[in-house]
Formats: sequence, structure tokens, C-alpha cells
Amino acid sequence: MREPGAKSRVLRMARSVALAQAIDAEKRQCWRNAMLAIMTQENLRHAHYVEGWAIPEHGIPIEHGWLEIEEEASILVLDPTLVLLGDRNVAYFPGLRFSYEEVQAFWNTTLPYVRQDGHGGWSWEPYQRAQERAYLHAFGTLKRVGEGSESSDD
Repeated sequence: MREPGAKSRVLRMARSVALAQAIDAEKRQCWRNAMLAIMTQENLRHAHYVEGWAIPEHGIPIEHGWLEIEEEASILVLDPTLVLLGDRNVAYFPGLRFSYEEVQAFWNTTLPYVRQDGHGGWSWEPYQRAQERAYLHAFGTLKRVGEGSESSDD
């Protein structure tokens, strides 16, 4: 499900694997890997560092960080983290996008940047919308896993 007029996001596997190798990416360190990539790879200075939500092949939405390169018809995704796990079919829901110039102002802070608000990122409306879109895509509902569920020992 895409917003009207939204460009499709295309994960570039080969470029993501090469990037993971170039920066010595670490599993489960998505924000670090994406930040390291945009800060150290001169050929990515036109990319955007992104914090949002992703749905890897297991189907559960996760908070995630990656890079995007905008093209005329689509947005190329470079993800040096999920490719380490072999994920190929990933849905991406960006919340916050930062240019290289913007990233320079906070690259050495605690990541993810979205949490700098002191409220776990929930004061950023675009981040909230990204989570909502991810949950709608994955579950067809805005409820988070476990929210509103009842259990019984009967």
C-alpha cells in the first residue's frame, strides 16, 4: 500500500552487500551502519540517512535505519544491515530523512536520532505515520502487537 503519488522504494541488493563490506557493517546495528555509510562513503553524499520502520521477510515491523537515493521514477534503498541477514523482500516506511549536510550536525550523537526528543520518537509526527503505515501493511490494523488482546488461562 503506497500513498498516492509516492515513489516506489527498490532495495538494491548488490550495492547494499558491497556497502556492508566497505563499512564492515555489523548485524543489528542499522542506525550505526547507515550513519557510517553516509559519513564515510563519498559516493553517497547525495543520499539520505533514514530512520523509520521496515518489514523484513519475517513480516514483523521493526524500527530501522537505512539510506535512500532519490531517482526520477523511484527511490533506491541501500540497506547494509538487513542484507547481512539475507533479507531480500523488505518493505520500507521512512519516518525521518536527513541529507548529508543535516547528518553532519548530529552524526556523533546517540542513535537513533528520532529518540533525541526524550519521548521515544513519538513527538515526531512523520515517524508516527511511518509506524502506522508499517502496521497497516503488516497486520491490516493500527494496533500494535499485543495491544488490546485478551488472554485466558481457562
